[in-house]
Amino acid sequence: MYIRESKNKAELVFFQKLYKQYHHLLLHCSFRILHDTHLAQDAVQEAYIRINNNLHKIDGVENARTRNYLVLICSNVAKDIYNTRKQLITSDDELFDEDYTAGDNDANPLDIVIRQENLQLIVKTAKQLPDIYRDIFVLKFTYDCTNDEICNLLNISTAALKKRQTRLHNKLKRVLMREGLK
Repeated sequence: MYIRESKNKAELVFFQKLYKQYHHLLLHCSFRILHDTHLAQDAVQEAYIRINNNLHKIDGVENARTRNYLVLICSNVAKDIYNTRKQLITSDDELFDEDYTAGDNDANPLDIVIRQENLQLIVKTAKQLPDIYRDIFVLKFTYDCTNDEICNLLNISTAALKKRQTRLHNKLKRVLMREGLK
């Protein structure tokens, strides 16, 4: 297993815990996409390299947010491998397990309820997007990744990211206008 030079022992221990906790899940996830044990192992290896380079984005070991983030990275690596081998991409449905609520202690209760309803509508809409847009949505708005980090994690150019972000924005806007976002 490749591990970049750690700043401290705690970072190394954290990475090892992530590896131990999620290795089998990521292997299963990548195997579902690739249908080949050796390719799945390669995908997990590459995913852990990317994860190691983005440890600052991970809050803890055992939570749905971390699991979803790792699955997202591994899925994208596996899809890259799948595309390289000129096969169809499969989809992964484990991205939105977390309960999304909007809370603002200074707002009145009606504003909080409206924001929560709007956020639920946005998340519901994002779940229905094709993977290439949904992954950007998740990385940008759930994990607060920068454009450079998204490009690195998805292995796409800045121009491709900007084009996908524009299409994502337009798709969300159309659906939300149809649904009557408050």
